[in-house]
Amino acid sequence: MRGLWFAPALGVFAVMFAFGAASCNDAKTHVFSARAYEQANDCLDDYAAIEVVQGEVGSARCAPACLVGAGTYYVSTMCPPFPASLTAHDPDAAPDPVCIAALAANAAGKSCSAPADGGGDAGDGGG
Repeated sequence: MRGLWFAPALGVFAVMFAFGAASCNDAKTHVFSARAYEQANDCLDDYAAIEVVQGEVGSARCAPACLVGAGTYYVSTMCPPFPASLTAHDPDAAPDPVCIAALAANAAGKSCSAPADGGGDAGDGGG
């Protein structure tokens, strides 16, 4: 009787393996994130989730891209595919001054969440 527990355990393991193998064939998705550009302040918000897209795990090592959707401009270094709700600005097409400004703000590291003065002489103990 001691060996009877082994057979049901193998059955459970076989079922779990079958479901696991089936899930490996499912379509892959990942969250696409980007930084919204605030025109009035000429800065970028922190990265936020925009949409779930089809494809392998997204890499954030691509050149910065300007994306536009519903009147909002975004900058992201995530590689395509881009969300269907956003249109990627083509720098070789007609120039978009807002995209140019958003990409420049990204290159300059202008974060809307960073202190305006950089905290230089606020008694930081340096000196």
